[in-house]
Amino acid sequence: MKDEQVLRPGSQGEMTVRFDAGCVTVTDEEDAWLVCFADQAVSPVRYFLLQRAHEFDAQDIQFDMATYHVERDDQSQSCYGGIAVFDLYRDRVVVRLNVEGSQSLETLGLDVQFALDDTRFECLRQQLERIFAGTSCLVIHG
Repeated sequence: MKDEQVLRPGSQGEMTVRFDAGCVTVTDEEDAWLVCFADQAVSPVRYFLLQRAHEFDAQDIQFDMATYHVERDDQSQSCYGGIAVFDLYRDRVVVRLNVEGSQSLETLGLDVQFALDDTRFECLRQQLERIFAGTSCLVIHG
């Protein structure tokens, strides 16, 4: 699948972003869990980044940042929360955004294909479970 922005009928220009993730990164930083789907490892044009702090401080709680953070292609397209449903399939993720997420990421959702061996897929699944802990948006298929 090549990079596409698909217009939905009646969506008044809103789109679903589709791309192949040639690089899927799962990392555990000193203070946060991260997952990044990128079209290429170096200087990606398209990417979708999810992250969540290991612990939330008083400021995170005060400013409604005590949840996961998402970013699409640029820091200007990011928000805390924003996902209605995150469907994880063996070879793709399909992300449906809520109103806030759609406005912040400037899309209705994402459809990202990838190819991972069983070990790396299991790492991805476990990391997504950590990132989405306490929410109901992660749905694992198969």
